[in-house]
Amino acid sequence: MLKKKIKIIVPKIGEKKSLVDIAVKNAKLILGKENLKKIKIREKIPKQVQILKNDLNMNISPRRIEAFDISNIQGSNSVASMVCFIDGKPKKKEYRKYKIKTVVGIDDFKSMEEVVFRRYNRVINEKGQLPDLILIDGGKGQLNSATRSLNKLGLNYITIIGLAKRLEDVFFPGLKNPQNISKKSLGLFLLKYIRDEAHRFALSFHRKLRSKSMTKSLLDDIPGIGSKRRDIIWKNFSSINEIRNSTMKDIQNRTKFSEKVIKKIIDRLNKSD
Repeated sequence: MLKKKIKIIVPKIGEKKSLVDIAVKNAKLILGKENLKKIKIREKIPKQVQILKNDLNMNISPRRIEAFDISNIQGSNSVASMVCFIDGKPKKKEYRKYKIKTVVGIDDFKSMEEVVFRRYNRVINEKGQLPDLILIDGGKGQLNSATRSLNKLGLNYITIIGLAKRLEDVFFPGLKNPQNISKKSLGLFLLKYIRDEAHRFALSFHRKLRSKSMTKSLLDDIPGIGSKRRDIIWKNFSSINEIRNSTMKDIQNRTKFSEKVIKKIIDRLNKSD
């Protein structure tokens, strides 16, 4: 089999040079169009987000929505949640949980004011991304509290709304009557979905804290279980039920405690059933 050398000739002048230039331009044009298609697909805004924009008379589509909820079952361990949705889908890496720090007793309004301030004060300081829309789980009281915090931070240009539970009414700050939105609107369905997710996330955090609180009180009076050992327990177990459902060997592998100490823990938890 004969080996032939292949010569590649790049014309420098004349008609052939013109043809090559045209071919290169066409190739770049086709590539540009393909890249533009990819960008448009990537930036395509979901239908329910576009509908929500119209429902709320917004200038921009609310592609990034952050929602807040306060939870304080039976008046204990007040906590808050913030969930984030991008293009109508939950972005769970962006979710945040908060323990209420500055409010004494149960006060949903002040708790909401605290949490919204903490959230966006941090976003500003860290030069993070601000939302297109803020959704507050609650009526005018919670909404006004959240709005005060935005005003303090100079963020009053961000659209913020409250979604009241009873009639699923949407409120804007400073307006007496709710926004006129069809109960069948896909935009309203999206808001309710986000609101319910914020509520679920807050509730799960609250229950986890209550479970830990109950278990801590049970562990406090066990001889031989001091603060260091309690810290080790909570680094390895998330709830009282997880400890109860674990074998002695499993507890020992995680904590490195002696069988004698573990037996005291198990006996104390069994007595509290």
